[in-house]
Amino acid sequence: MVNVSTSDVLNEERIRRVVEEEQEHVLLWNQLFRTITMPDIPTDTLQVPVDMGEMGMPDRVGEASEFPRDEEETDKIPMTVKKYGGEVSISWESEMFSVFDIVAQQVEKQSRRMAELINEKAYNEVADNLHPNSPVSGGGSFNFDAVIDARENILDEKYSPQVLIVNTQAESALLKSSEFQRATDLGDGTIVDGAIGRIAGLDVLVDNSGLLGTSSPQGIIADPDEYGYELIKEDVATEEYEDQSRQARIFQIYTMRTWKAINNEAAIKVTD
Repeated sequence: MVNVSTSDVLNEERIRRVVEEEQEHVLLWNQLFRTITMPDIPTDTLQVPVDMGEMGMPDRVGEASEFPRDEEETDKIPMTVKKYGGEVSISWESEMFSVFDIVAQQVEKQSRRMAELINEKAYNEVADNLHPNSPVSGGGSFNFDAVIDARENILDEKYSPQVLIVNTQAESALLKSSEFQRATDLGDGTIVDGAIGRIAGLDVLVDNSGLLGTSSPQGIIADPDEYGYELIKEDVATEEYEDQSRQARIFQIYTMRTWKAINNEAAIKVTD
């Protein structure tokens, strides 16, 4: 939550800062995707090239011999961005009487809802596109062995699992595990921002949105470098206009983006 006082001046720059700070707190599932910024072209669809994973291996080159030559084939997958947005209405009375704390709370809430929506859309793409061996069960408990078994499934597909996102129930289980390394025990720069620690070589992030459920421990392990793409045409932005009929200033918050899982085998669910 952004701290706001009545001395704050409400303007578009202030609104934008609130929006940016709220995104930092909430966005999590986007981290499983590589980001592509859409070129400035008059279309909402981009053909994204995807390699087929068939590159040959180098070999010994004899004297005066030709090098082994290979050219990997690529496929193209269409990604179409969608626009998401909302508005905050600020009455002239609110500004006239300098009720900036109440106004800023409205903006914060709308900004957080936008971030939650983006987070949910990214999660939905992940949840619908997981390794065929999902979920890997811990046999009644969310434990080190379950994480190792799930991680092995990704390694067998020649991917490099790096991140484990868990719900709060799984977080509690990990904190009690002797194999878990807390972030405070690891050196600066050794884990990704926001991680609470590491287990089995995986940076552990906690999702408290409820998207992973709240009744039992669950988590998803992934290789963000290979799993999929987030295509952004317009990052989260704001616009302002006057509504004379309502005697209010309107702040719009919007974005244009989409997500696409490319290699389902690069992400797997683990449960208790």
